Amino acid sequence: MGKGEDGVRVMNGFDDSRDNSAFHIAGFQPLTLSDFPGRTAAIVFTQGCNFVCPFCHNRELISVPPSVRCEKYEVSKVATENLHRVMELLKGRRGMLDGVVLSGGEPTLQPGIREFAGEVKELGIAIKLDTNGSRPDVIAALLRDSLLDFIAVDIKGPWSRYEECCGRSGMVSEVKKSVELVASSGVPYYFRTTFFSSLLSEKDLECIRRQLPKGANYLVQKGHER
Repeated sequence: MGKGEDGVRVMNGFDDSRDNSAFHIAGFQPLTLSDFPGRTAAIVFTQGCNFVCPFCHNRELISVPPSVRCEKYEVSKVATENLHRVMELLKGRRGMLDGVVLSGGEPTLQPGIREFAGEVKELGIAIKLDTNGSRPDVIAALLRDSLLDFIAVDIKGPWSRYEECCGRSGMVSEVKKSVELVASSGVPYYFRTTFFSSLLSEKDLECIRRQLPKGANYLVQKGHER
């Protein structure tokens, strides 16, 4: 996310200054049994990310313009930005779903994330946030409003190599704040690293374990090399 010539905030090809309640949806997966621990959930994929990770598995969601459909996740043929349709799908699945995963992209970049999360919670559905941790202020606001039931924070690499691993500079301090915030929040969570042998080593993983709070819930998942 950067500044345009007129000071408008621009995020991967579109600006969010026109609508502070905007929640840009790139895709919807109606069912997952593995992404929200202990819950039958759906996944909402948001559009836009401020990281450019070398092995991103959702690269289609980094900078998709609002008018373009993300075919990879058109599981239910949900049109991009069709917020009303997604809410109707969730309402229709009450009793079958007890969780929604906010993923992406990076969902905390969405100006309307608090409003969307509030609507989902009003349906009696729990929310898991998948985040890169770059917006601790947004995570804090969601926690303050009791809108999160589970948080997963992706830790891309050791702090000393973070710019290389996430493709952006100046992110470490914000991710560190998110790590401390989430670990002390009282909300179930885990920190997660996707391991690519061509990018990270076992020594890097040990370094990550040491940089996290003592006793933190930490998972390593194997990535698919391209």
